[in-house]
Amino acid sequence: MESIISVKDLSKIYIMGTTEVRALQSVSLSIQKNEYVALMGPSGSGKSTLLNLMGALDQPSSGSIILNGRDLTTLTSKDLDSIRNSRFGFVFQSHYLLPQCTVIENVLIPTLADGRRASTPEDEKRAVDLLERVGLQDRIQSFPGMLSGGERQRVAVVRALINQPALLLADEPTGSLDQHTAGQLAELLAGLNRDLKVTQVVVTHSQELAACMGLVYELREGRLAGSDPKAH
Repeated sequence: MESIISVKDLSKIYIMGTTEVRALQSVSLSIQKNEYVALMGPSGSGKSTLLNLMGALDQPSSGSIILNGRDLTTLTSKDLDSIRNSRFGFVFQSHYLLPQCTVIENVLIPTLADGRRASTPEDEKRAVDLLERVGLQDRIQSFPGMLSGGERQRVAVVRALINQPALLLADEPTGSLDQHTAGQLAELLAGLNRDLKVTQVVVTHSQELAACMGLVYELREGRLAGSDPKAH
């Protein structure tokens, strides 16, 4: 199976005053194409740190991050900016939608990150198709303030997919949602993996969400404690 991204001996140390905090310690793992992976563990175990390092949102203290044969730790800031926009899609606990922009305008924002002044017709068609896919075809011209929490998070998922990333990275995407809405989002993410073959790594505390996934990695005190293959 083709590896999308691999991390080897990855560590992250923060210095807080005179205290050294080892957020991540010698973690190694590979994510294969079309996999649906959960990162679980107690608060402070290093889940979000690992996700941020994998997505080039932060730099490790040591170790390597190989994306399609390139070590992200050796690249310039400009190269990393380009890779983040073209190869990764990000979904966070908060949707971070711009309130002054419509749903489709929010979705298309990543297509403008390379300096273009306007999205292409192909971008717009993909945005509409994806919004229809997640059941928001009637909300395309709505503003975020007119949407429910679950609808806003679905828009955030579509925005993350608009540039057809190699990997979708999500940090507690259901964390701010009620149980019913969280379940709907879990089903959506599972469907994207199953039907559209979207490779995903998701940080979550939700057992319901993790149960939908093919592989669960557990982190404890910054170390990989084990993995649990699932059937889904």
